[in-house]
Amino acid sequence: MLGITAESAPVVSAAATVGGAIATSLSVAVAAFLGVRSLRAQAADSHARSRPMVGAALTLDPHPTSQSADLEVRNYGQTVAYDVTVTFDPPLADTGTRSGQPSLVPFLIQRYDQTIPNLMPGTMLKNTWYILHEEAAGESVNDEPIADRVVATIEYFDAPNTPGDGGRRRRRSRFEDRFVLDITTLYGEARTMHSDDHLGLHKRSTQTLEAMRRDLSTIASSAKKVALGDLSESR
Repeated sequence: MLGITAESAPVVSAAATVGGAIATSLSVAVAAFLGVRSLRAQAADSHARSRPMVGAALTLDPHPTSQSADLEVRNYGQTVAYDVTVTFDPPLADTGTRSGQPSLVPFLIQRYDQTIPNLMPGTMLKNTWYILHEEAAGESVNDEPIADRVVATIEYFDAPNTPGDGGRRRRRSRFEDRFVLDITTLYGEARTMHSDDHLGLHKRSTQTLEAMRRDLSTIASSAKKVALGDLSESR
């Protein structure tokens, strides 16, 4: 019959003690590992939420009768974006407009041909990108020499490229994002105009002034006729 004798009891007790110590050590190690991983995840999440985020998009001119679209490059993030560069594929080139009017592409090329030192949160850079032009065949095209589909690549950093404390170069993260600028996504957009917005008020004010002008013209004409009649009778 097997059993624990007086001689083996200390060995069993020692083994149990060692096993408990090992289990405790493993628990501490696992807790420490999970704690470190949690802290790293929180730090990464905080960095992701506080990083700059520069994006590019095409937007229609807000005026209801407008037939143009703009390129908007904006810092949607919470911190400053540094050393921002914007490149286009296919590249922009000033080859002249279809209508023969002066092109606005040189302004685009001049703005994005150089690095933008910093872009504050919420700051937007805006340029005309598309102006409707009717071809003889009735086709609607961009008067500016820009392709209907262009890929904009934006590269930027989350810190300036300057020495930090102690003269050491700052550690900074580099970001690169690509945005497809497709003018066809804006085709067929329907918009409404409220009667109480600034455009509606302007329209109604113009109509009122036109009506007043007609009334004043009528009154002036009538007054002139009366004056001429009085003059004839006096003669």
